[in-house]
Amino acid sequence: MRRWPKVADILLIVGIVFYILCIIGPYRPMIVMTKSMEPVLKKGDIIIGRKVSDEMKLKVGDICSYRPEDAGYTVTHRIIEISDDGYIFKGDNNVEEDAGPIGRDKIEYIIMRK
Repeated sequence: MRRWPKVADILLIVGIVFYILCIIGPYRPMIVMTKSMEPVLKKGDIIIGRKVSDEMKLKVGDICSYRPEDAGYTVTHRIIEISDDGYIFKGDNNVEEDAGPIGRDKIEYIIMRK
């Protein structure tokens, strides 16, 4: 008699494949830790970032994750301005822009495009 896979078995296999693809591929799952990007990204949301490559053109409106200077964490905010010195970011739910500008070398992942 044929045994059909259980839902838990399928989820485990999908999870393992996803994990392997994240390790060897350009994608990374992340969890939104604050309310700074509401209503677009809510605290607790799982988002997928794509590694920013050198040839990728970033533009105003892109949501990216960057690593602040000497920080052990990433910030996921929207690009609101591009200058010769770098990129200016701001959380959609924040009053003020982030300290910056942020250099291209600090930007790790792009989350979504308009």
